[in-house]
Amino acid sequence: MERITNEVTRMFWSGLSETDRLSLDEVVGRLAGDERVRGIVLLGSTGDGSLTADSDYDLLLILAQLPVPLHVVFTTIEDRLADVIFSDEQFIDHILGGDDPTPDSPATGILMTWLQRGRIVHDSDGRIGLAQNKIKEGRWLVVPDEMAVFNVWKGIHYNYHQTKRMLAAADPVYQTAVDLRLTYMLTDVWFGYFVVRQLTWEGEKKAVRYWQKQDPDYLAVFQEYLMATERQQRFALYTELAQRTLEPIGGLSHTPATLVTLQGGDWGMRDMKVALDFWKNLLS
Repeated sequence: MERITNEVTRMFWSGLSETDRLSLDEVVGRLAGDERVRGIVLLGSTGDGSLTADSDYDLLLILAQLPVPLHVVFTTIEDRLADVIFSDEQFIDHILGGDDPTPDSPATGILMTWLQRGRIVHDSDGRIGLAQNKIKEGRWLVVPDEMAVFNVWKGIHYNYHQTKRMLAAADPVYQTAVDLRLTYMLTDVWFGYFVVRQLTWEGEKKAVRYWQKQDPDYLAVFQEYLMATERQQRFALYTELAQRTLEPIGGLSHTPATLVTLQGGDWGMRDMKVALDFWKNLLS
């Protein structure tokens, strides 16, 4: 184990980041000087002028093509953490190539959101700017579809009923397992809050600011949950968060239902109904 750990450390941990002592302008200049780089977009506070001492740097880098399947480089720039997100020109072609280029995947939808709101600081042939202007019309952005909303509903109900069952057990192992579940289940709830309302997820800080302005009661329950130390209280607060999350689609059902999950593939609601009917038919 020690040998493997040392090999991993030598391979991936090179010490100081290559860009740690460079300014953001210097990094942008070096990248823009490479003919493979078609566009650079500064995202979030990096691009909108709201950068603070606590902010990180976020950049979208659009290359002519990706010779390696890079998605994100996590690094530092002038002693700040930095995320450099990669895409290629196919993303821009997709936007410019039709009257209604609906995102072909959730990942494309997220890229569109970033491009819409980012600040372009390098655009080798003007196409990045054209794509951004097209997206700013507003009808290009992806919203969670019916299947995404159903998956949130299904996941929250499954976790609620399983955790409720385990919480009632006398076995201390079950009780500790509940503590674990009450940690990771929270992610599904607050992420699902935005999916159910068909809002685009834009990160934790935007989520908090949204709740501060639009739903302070939800944020208050969430903060109470974080402060709670007693297991039963945490589950009760989780239940309230789940109810509030699912309110637009009928809320949380306290009666267990039959749910199905399908193997792989890009399934829709009709496929789920067919699978559920098949299960019922097996029992008839």
